[in-house]
Amino acid sequence: KQWYQRRVAITAGGKDRYYIVTGSGSEGHDFRWIKQHMPENAEFTLQNVTDQMGVLAVTGKYSRDVMTKLTDSAMSHEEFPFLECREMNLAGFGVQATRISYTGELGWEIHHDRNDTGALYKRILEAGAEFEIGDYGWFATNSLRLEKGLRHWGDEMNLDKNPFEAGLGSFIKTNKKTPFIGQEACKEMLGNELKSKLVMLTPAVMATL
Repeated sequence: KQWYQRRVAITAGGKDRYYIVTGSGSEGHDFRWIKQHMPENAEFTLQNVTDQMGVLAVTGKYSRDVMTKLTDSAMSHEEFPFLECREMNLAGFGVQATRISYTGELGWEIHHDRNDTGALYKRILEAGAEFEIGDYGWFATNSLRLEKGLRHWGDEMNLDKNPFEAGLGSFIKTNKKTPFIGQEACKEMLGNELKSKLVMLTPAVMATL
């Protein structure tokens, strides 16, 4: 059976360095899975930096305004497009910022040295005070990501569904020249009828708002 193993985000930090982010509850599982699938003659190393890193999310329609107040880096849509990741100075701290948001709104994930978390968080709150910035929790996040159609591991994505059933086929290139784990299985899935497929529904009452 072709299962959907996990969801991770991988960003390139240069020609020879990659940064992998996964859910807090699956760190050990994902680290072991990658290590088990490393080739014996691998010309790279795998290092777990979880205990060294922290992450803060700045999201919402004013997130760009808040970020702009804290950095000299260009933050416009053209100069910092969706899914781009860059190393930058934010409020005097060296961070790795990725323009991505699990709320479905404009936003950035800010990865940084965990020793800077408290001070960086304080500076972000200060910069966002005029926009009435505040904290938000998991229940709010879950509601917002559902409205945007973003998937969550354990719900819309799990070991009982394949990527195409989860509605993520557009992210899979089965014709890549560089082979990848699951490539042949994905081709086989495309040749078979899906047993189910995740779709999003917009209530008529909302469509008229």
